[in-house]
Amino acid sequence: MITLKGNNIHHTSGRSPKLGGNTFLHAVNNLFASNNGNAFDTNTNTKVLLEGNVFKNVKNTLINNGGAIFASTDKDDASCTPVLKRACQANYYINSPKITGNDISALDAIKDHPIPGVGPANADKIEEKAGVGKL
Repeated sequence: MITLKGNNIHHTSGRSPKLGGNTFLHAVNNLFASNNGNAFDTNTNTKVLLEGNVFKNVKNTLINNGGAIFASTDKDDASCTPVLKRACQANYYINSPKITGNDISALDAIKDHPIPGVGPANADKIEEKAGVGKL
């Protein structure tokens, strides 16, 4: 189980990240920017919940989806409420294809675990707080 929160992942060419095995990833309030390859690459048995992330100028947001992905594109998506006890935060896309995964089974991996707080997608806020020398 991995939480990826508040990162500015930029100028990569792919596999940002690549997930395999029995991985569960909760990606929260990250900025994926200026990627000329792909952001997410998932293999069988991976489960991914994407909330409040910004994808800006990412050529391919998702390739090789062999796992279960839930990535809300609607503000205050109530699909998460039964598991998270709150609505999911939507992801935001600027010049990037939307990830439209709506596999609720991705949420099963976290139903009995603590979940970090999530705010709305905001690229400026992430860039202000994430990066070299900003802890």
